[in-house]
Amino acid sequence: MARRLGFAFVVALAAYAGGAVAGGWVVANVTSNTHDASLEGVMTGVFVIGPLLSLIAFIVTFVSTRPRV
Repeated sequence: MARRLGFAFVVALAAYAGGAVAGGWVVANVTSNTHDASLEGVMTGVFVIGPLLSLIAFIVTFVSTRPRV
């Protein structure tokens, strides 16, 4: 169980990093905000998309690595 939790945590950290970068890039490029689009992209990536993808990745990894009976 501890090994599953550790692996799921590592996958969640990787998903957070990837989601924050990709989400920030997407939001910065599609926003109609001309004043501070880069700041909006960074904040959305770090505080919304990154944590959301991290949570999804943790749950999927933890559930999919359960031992088969």
